[in-house]
Amino acid sequence: MDVRREIVTHLSKHMSFSVDVSSLVGDADILDAVVCALAGADFLNNDALSPSDLPTAQREGWIWSKIPATLSHGAKVGQPDRQC
Repeated sequence: MDVRREIVTHLSKHMSFSVDVSSLVGDADILDAVVCALAGADFLNNDALSPSDLPTAQREGWIWSKIPATLSHGAKVGQPDRQC
């Protein structure tokens, strides 16, 4: 639960919630749904990096992540500047 609280604290710095955030901390499925919706919005706004291993990502249902600000040096969407 401490990890979920940390995630919600970080998310609260970047978005506002119109519900009591204790439900996000107390229920991993609700928190997953919020993170998924946020990632979906980033994807639809073309503001997400595609995974470096697309076939595996499609098979496993990976969530694409937001483009980090550190990529402002010229990397393009779908082209990560390093492998993790």
